[in-house]
Amino acid sequence: MVTTMMGLGVLPTSHPLNIGMIGSFGHKTANMALSQTDLLILVGARVGDRAITAPEKISSQSKTIHIDIDPAEIGKNVNPTVPLVGDLRAVLESLLAEHPISNCSHWSEYLQQEAAAEKATMPDPRPDTIQPKRLMAEIGKQISEDACVVADVGQNQIWAAKYLPMRQGRFLTTGGLGTMDYALPAAIGVKIAAPEKQTIFVCGDGAFQMTNNELSTMVEQGCDVKIVLLNNRTLGMVCELQRIAKRHKFAVALPDTPDFGKLADAFGVKSRRISQDADMADAIAEMLAYDGPYLLECVVSEAENSKVNM
Repeated sequence: MVTTMMGLGVLPTSHPLNIGMIGSFGHKTANMALSQTDLLILVGARVGDRAITAPEKISSQSKTIHIDIDPAEIGKNVNPTVPLVGDLRAVLESLLAEHPISNCSHWSEYLQQEAAAEKATMPDPRPDTIQPKRLMAEIGKQISEDACVVADVGQNQIWAAKYLPMRQGRFLTTGGLGTMDYALPAAIGVKIAAPEKQTIFVCGDGAFQMTNNELSTMVEQGCDVKIVLLNNRTLGMVCELQRIAKRHKFAVALPDTPDFGKLADAFGVKSRRISQDADMADAIAEMLAYDGPYLLECVVSEAENSKVNM
């Protein structure tokens, strides 16, 4: 099984059949599995260009079963071999009642080995900066099994989607809509709707400055939201795309960002700033143990990419 970004959390990251997220910013093994399969069962996916850049290629090389409750989504981007309109639970139960048989154990074992190796590979630490993949792995290790993770837009979103393990919790994000700083108001909404759920909010320094005034709402409503702020002093995703396109940097630098610790203190939010991988585990443990809203600022290098598959 592979997922789009909006499908993250439907199956625990550690499940052996979960190969990872597909798409231009997804996992290498997941994209390879998608490109080589002979039968693709699309479940509630619209096959957007962020997930599958060449849908016509998928149609030509594999048979597809497209399941969706909305008939307008069937065949919009990929011509299915078998279209199935209906509620997912009812459709899957009907399919299982036919006792389907597959013989792909070698293929499955190969994909699981490749996916495990890809997920286990960690980049070397950089001096005086936090490595995002290591950070997300450590957060995933320490958060509650049913924690809600709300990711903003940009590199932080991709790092959280690819590298933060999910178990029985929820991963909430805007997908490809690009709504910067959706995550702070959304995290407040999650905590009000489900106060018993541990709620983690991942964001970048650029987006955070768009609605950081909502810290007052968070404090006023007593929302115990944990903020993980990745600060690279730039609009990271735009900067990365300019770098890939070999363009000069334009309208991405944020050299005069505020002191986020002082900003948090002004709203009555406890905070900590880290810039060494060695401090991550302790800082995350402190953040999660604190009774109340908390901002963990992580200094990240501007040179970090989100599209590179480690």
